[in-house]
Amino acid sequence: MFWGTFFAILSFVGVVAAKYYTASEYSKLRRRLEEVKYKINKKKNEFKLAENKKAEAQAEEKAHEERIRFIKEVINGIRIQINQPDASVLKDPPNVSASQDTQALEKKTRKYA
Repeated sequence: MFWGTFFAILSFVGVVAAKYYTASEYSKLRRRLEEVKYKINKKKNEFKLAENKKAEAQAEEKAHEERIRFIKEVINGIRIQINQPDASVLKDPPNVSASQDTQALEKKTRKYA
């Protein structure tokens, strides 16, 4: 009877010890899981910010390319005007003044600025 009670108590202590050990390991795993979730969410937010910055940079690049394209068109137009023979000597000048041409060009450049 003594040995039976002894083994029963020893078994009970073993079960309690195993339960305590599994509970403590489980809590450690849950803490690690929460840390990993936090880090994943942090990286997701960093990734979203990077994507937003990339989209902004692409939009800015597109605007710069459009501005460059417009400036090239203006330069090509000026080159064509420079290379053409001066027809104003042969004909009457048009009714449009130089200031009106300048104003029209300024309106176009403001549009792309």
